[in-house]
Amino acid sequence: MGKAIKRMLIGAAALFILGIILCSISVVAGVNTSNVTMFGKDIATYMNFDQTYTQEITALDVDFDYGMLYVKEGEAFRVEAKNVPEEKFKVEVDKNGTLKVSEKRNKWFNIELDGFPFFFFDNNKDKRTTITIYLPKNTTLKSCNIDVSAGKASLENISAETGTLEVSAGQIVGNNIKLQKSSKLELGAGSMELSKAILNDCDMDISAGELIVDGTLTGKTEATCGAGSIKITTDLEEKDYNYKCDASAGSIKVNGNHVKHESNNNNATNSFDLDCSAGEIKVTTK
Repeated sequence: MGKAIKRMLIGAAALFILGIILCSISVVAGVNTSNVTMFGKDIATYMNFDQTYTQEITALDVDFDYGMLYVKEGEAFRVEAKNVPEEKFKVEVDKNGTLKVSEKRNKWFNIELDGFPFFFFDNNKDKRTTITIYLPKNTTLKSCNIDVSAGKASLENISAETGTLEVSAGQIVGNNIKLQKSSKLELGAGSMELSKAILNDCDMDISAGELIVDGTLTGKTEATCGAGSIKITTDLEEKDYNYKCDASAGSIKVNGNHVKHESNNNNATNSFDLDCSAGEIKVTTK
């Protein structure tokens, strides 16, 4: 084999490996090709959607992959979507009165390469998927379940009896979230930050990433941290909680004090059950 051919094969192999590395970085970063134009040709077929619902709606169930999700107050139940993939976007109200919004895609081909300096990618932010769900003011749902894969979600003024907020590798930022009977926060990676939250009987399960909760926590709060960090700030006082803490290789702090394996019974109606295998859990009371 000639030297020239060898050089060409080595160069091709190097470029192939570089391509795999860059694609892997893109996938880990939660990128999305449906917002990318390659060689001037759209990879996905887009559509817009705008529907107001007049029937009785008692619950919300959202399964969201990529782009930007908003849940906010409005005059009526309404779903507005821009640049959503035509075949992968669904909205329905089922027979139980649950408003279901789903935006699911083939993850291998959905890579958003914002900031990558390749001449053949045209990152047109006007094509970014955006879904906005409006809830009437003073509405209290029976349940509210929101699952975000690798997108970003901004949640405001949600009130429900029960609810689950879940992030795989994206981000949720919530303000004034009230889950009055029971609540569950799940984080695989990425981040979740809730401010002015009111959570009762809250189950926090974190594999990695960062969870920040600031508000009022009542009932039994269970926090399990495999890695990453959980930061809890509550409006109640330390005496208002019973504590059970178990830190293996991680760190647990209550009001700045390190706690390893300890239980503290204040004869309170609320409690913290904290389990940290790695990473850290910090609890700050009033």
